[in-house]
Amino acid sequence: MKTFIKIVLFIIALLIVVPALLFQYFFNSSPRDLGVKYTDADRALAYTNNGVESLIITPIQNDPRGMKYEGKKDIKTTFTSAEITALNNSVTWINYPVSNVQIKINPDGTGEASGVLDIKKILSWVSFTHPVAEIEAKVNEYKIGFNPSFYLKGGVSVVNNKVTLTPQTIEVGRFVIPQNIVADNKSNVENFIEDRINYVPNFYVKSLNLDGGKVNIDATVPEKQYSVQK
Repeated sequence: MKTFIKIVLFIIALLIVVPALLFQYFFNSSPRDLGVKYTDADRALAYTNNGVESLIITPIQNDPRGMKYEGKKDIKTTFTSAEITALNNSVTWINYPVSNVQIKINPDGTGEASGVLDIKKILSWVSFTHPVAEIEAKVNEYKIGFNPSFYLKGGVSVVNNKVTLTPQTIEVGRFVIPQNIVADNKSNVENFIEDRINYVPNFYVKSLNLDGGKVNIDATVPEKQYSVQK
């Protein structure tokens, strides 16, 4: 199961790292512990608040993305750190490229995310709308591991599908990505995220922010989401 909130939040954590991977070696390590714990009650409440019905399909029922959408509805809700973490750790979409996730929303409006990346799945995901041969060639050339841990801290806001990122710290393994690389790729990542948002039928984010220590979202989303499971 997966939600559109997850796409918006975690594509930021994932795809801002990808350009840096083309230039840097890194070492694998365990994900950073952010101290976020969750319960089944957190997961159930988050799915209720999200309001998007998730349904399972088989690959032959769908295109290679392993996902399709129907209908639309409006949502206006919030998610705590525990709830958004629970949502991400309950994903079973075949192409979901992160695991062992923790997301912490801080009172100052910043967010932190940690977990493990599956670069092969990132490449599969990106390939839905963008060519990946060059990225894959670089990953192989530099002998980058395909399952590194990651850590991200910074801010994000979305207004009328326009994304603004304020990254502070990005780590792959325990290697800190230099700020000049982050800065050079920031606008490209923002544009990519906007392309992905616009690619989903009937998905329009009026506003998303991290104010008050929560993920706050006001959006129109598909009513149903069908996905191929692991």
